[in-house]
Amino acid sequence: KGSSLRSTNACVKIRMRFVRDVGADKIKKAWIKGFGKNGLGKSDPTVQKLLSITDREIKKRKEMILEVNGGKVVYTYMGKSVTITNAAKLGKAIKKIYLGSGSPTPELIKDIKKRGVAKP
Repeated sequence: KGSSLRSTNACVKIRMRFVRDVGADKIKKAWIKGFGKNGLGKSDPTVQKLLSITDREIKKRKEMILEVNGGKVVYTYMGKSVTITNAAKLGKAIKKIYLGSGSPTPELIKDIKKRGVAKP
């Protein structure tokens, strides 16, 4: 097995396709809660930049894409993208949120383990 995706600086791209409409407020609250658990407050400039494009509900079958590459995070939401630099702490928090033991995406973790590519 490879190294842990949560602790590596290697590029990780997470693409989520939504199965129902979800309001921007719910998504923002989830982000703020997840980042708070990982030492980033909602006033952190990198968090603010990420939240800045989460401005309307995401529609069923639309995608949210997060690409973390070292200290750079590219976040795509409902056709808008924002690139956040000097964001190593934000990137680590995103990996922990989606690839950690309390992940809201257990199927993603199951798939990573099944493939044997790396440990989540």
